[in-house]
Amino acid sequence: MGLEEFRNRLTDAQPSLRGWGDFVRETVKAISKAESITLQILSSRVKEIDSAIGKLSRKPYKNPMSDMTDLVGVRAVCLLSPDVEKLCSSLVSHPVWKIQKSRDTSKEYEQAPEKFGYQSHHFEVRAKVDFNADGVFIPADTCCELQVRTLMQHAYAEVVHDSIYKSSWGAPSRAIRFVSSSAALIETADHLFCETMNVLELETKSRAARAAYGALRFKNKHQGVQRSKVQHDGFGRA
Repeated sequence: MGLEEFRNRLTDAQPSLRGWGDFVRETVKAISKAESITLQILSSRVKEIDSAIGKLSRKPYKNPMSDMTDLVGVRAVCLLSPDVEKLCSSLVSHPVWKIQKSRDTSKEYEQAPEKFGYQSHHFEVRAKVDFNADGVFIPADTCCELQVRTLMQHAYAEVVHDSIYKSSWGAPSRAIRFVSSSAALIETADHLFCETMNVLELETKSRAARAAYGALRFKNKHQGVQRSKVQHDGFGRA
């Protein structure tokens, strides 16, 4: 497919791409609410046409309209990793779409820790069938790139994505070392925050149990006093 033909087809597809992105975003929102997961960020975007054409000129695709998986994207950001794992589990089992993991960032990080310093989840989410979403026609197999990450992973990605990994002149080795160090700190901080939340949850449950036990003792004691009073009054009248 030539660049001009791709431009024309991509221009025509803008409403369906935007509609599919909106549908995926709202479905993620509904799933998060059902799972009691608070999202820090939930956004969707359609790739700029010139950006997509530039990508096609650098990397030839046989069928760019279906092979280029990031023409529309959705990003969901959770506070900590347990919420990310819980959300991802619900996403992959949801029947409304076809979904598969597009990148295994954990393996990428193991192979090149200096390059892949965050481990967000990347999915390809495709429409199962042709359908209409709020009056917009969505063709089957329309793809949306869905990213799910923690808030700290998001901050890391925002800092390093363009300035380090997509830099045209190459980042200094010192900057890359700082980035690698920050990636390790992110993982450590997430672990410590999770442990903190576990401790606080246990303490909350313990306090609630003690309060319930105290209330029960007070109730039993009060009922015992009432019974004694009734018995005493009965003896007095006799």
